[in-house]
Amino acid sequence: MTVEIGIIAGLISCLIAVLTFFAGRQSSALKAGVAEGELKADIKYIKEDIEEIKQAVKKYDANNSILTGLQKDVAEMHKSLARTHARINLLSVIKERERKIK
Repeated sequence: MTVEIGIIAGLISCLIAVLTFFAGRQSSALKAGVAEGELKADIKYIKEDIEEIKQAVKKYDANNSILTGLQKDVAEMHKSLARTHARINLLSVIKERERKIK
């Protein structure tokens, strides 16, 4: 009977060891799955942020080209205004000379 108890105790110990091993594997797999899910979620958010940055860069490029065009327009307007101002000054000088001559 003592031998049978020893054999039963050994079998129970082996069974507990096997069950503990499988429980540990499942726990480890669950933790790995959770970590993988978190990683996938983080990657998704990073991709979304990159897309937002790309859109912002496109808007910046569009605004930059508009601004460049406006700068050219303002420069042309400034030149035109300077020519107009020069003509007005020339007309003023001409009128002043005509008054002096009369």
